[in-house]
Formats: sequence, structure tokens, C-alpha cells
Amino acid sequence: MIQTVKTIEQTFEDLALIHEDTLSSLKYLSVYALNYTYIDFESHKMVISGTESDWMTHMIRLGLHQEVAHRLREYCYDWSAESETTKAYTQFMTEHHPELKWRKTDFGLKGKHGFHLLEIGHTQELGIETFNAMADALNEFKFESIRLQEKYPAMLYDVESMPSILDLQAVFLEQDQALQESMKIEFDDSLFEPLEEPTLSKEEDTALSLRVQWYEDDEIADQMALSLKEVKQIFISIKDKYHQPKIPQRVYLAKRKELFPELFN
Repeated sequence: MIQTVKTIEQTFEDLALIHEDTLSSLKYLSVYALNYTYIDFESHKMVISGTESDWMTHMIRLGLHQEVAHRLREYCYDWSAESETTKAYTQFMTEHHPELKWRKTDFGLKGKHGFHLLEIGHTQELGIETFNAMADALNEFKFESIRLQEKYPAMLYDVESMPSILDLQAVFLEQDQALQESMKIEFDDSLFEPLEEPTLSKEEDTALSLRVQWYEDDEIADQMALSLKEVKQIFISIKDKYHQPKIPQRVYLAKRKELFPELFN
């Protein structure tokens, strides 16, 4: 089958549809957009994806995807009012969505060979309790972007500002280390320990194991000698234990690593 190379517009329209479910899962937090950038420090490439197709196309045409060095910080930061990207987005939203009282927050995490950046558009403040939900969304973009790069070459770009990116990474590292030292004086380190994962019942663990082996719910019901309604209730129970609208991606990933360790070596 001949595969047609898609334009930038077609690429980001498709990507918005692909990531629609991830965005829908966060609408209860008043999130209206999720855009993702990965900078590979070794290959000097960047991958861009997201749900705001028109904005992403506009941003790339303006070259603003290269103005990212100051945004590559771990955890959450509001957009700076002085940045060129913020000014361009303000104008874009004034023209296209003047009724929306928008806010933008960057959620960043370092990777093994680079940096992952999730750009979150929202209309209400994001509390610290939303951290896990944003980490799950970022992971979904991460894994999907790996799969989609070959099909959508327009989501892959050369990084033109790698020296300034690496210089700022060194500055941010020094600042973060200084902040951590100051926090050790003022706070008990135990306050920053991660929350414990909820304990699943044997039945819930079995159902989850079957799902990551690509069994559908009706097939899981057959395997466990349960009704389809009972199986669906099991997954609702797992979801409720995580206090999220769906089972987090990290839960599936952990179970896959447990069942198929050879795939992750």
C-alpha cells in the first residue's frame, strides 16, 4: 500500500484526533489542550505532537518551536508573559477564541537522553494533586510519539538551538540543587516521599494481567468465569482506587514489565 506523506496541517489534525482520548480524560480539570515536545540531546532532534492542531501549525511556521530552551525545566511552570511564544499565543487566541480565559502551564520531566515537555492549556488553576494525572498524560504522548514518528515525519524537526539548551540545562541544574539544599533546612524530607500505590485484590490483579496481554473484557470474563458486568466492575474498582477517571498508564506499564521483563531489558 502506498503511504502518502502528509502536510504539516494534515499531520497535526491527525495527531489531535489520536490524542483526543487523553485530552478527554483531563477535561474534569478544565484542561482544553495538551501539546507535547521531546528534545533528544544526543541526536539533536525534536518531536512535536498535540491536540491544538491550528496553534501547533502556526507556532512551527513562526519558528517558535525552536524557542524552547527556557521552558525545559522539571515539574510545573506557568508561561512567562514576556516570552515570544506567549505573545504569539495571546494574539492567536484573541483571533480564534476570544471568549476563552486561558492559562498555559509547562510540565517537564527529564528523560534518559533528553527532555519531555507537556504544554497544558487550562481555564482553572491546576493543584498539586493533579501531578500524577499530568505525568500519565505525558507518558501517553511519549509512547505514542515513538510509534507515530515514521508515519508522520512532519512531527520531527532538527534542534537549531542545542548549545543554548545545554547551557541553560546546566544553569537550571545548579538552581535546582541550590533550592533542594535550602528546602532540606526548612522541611522534613519525608514530606516529599511519593504516595504509596494502592493495593489491588487478587481478582483485580488477575484482570489487569489479562488486559495487558490484550484480552478484551468479554474474553477476560471467560477466563475468570465471571459475567461481563462483573469484569467491568473490577476495572471500575481499580480506577477508583487511583482516584482518576481512568486507570493510569503507569499501572499498565508496571504490569507489562512484571509479565514481560525481557521486553524492557
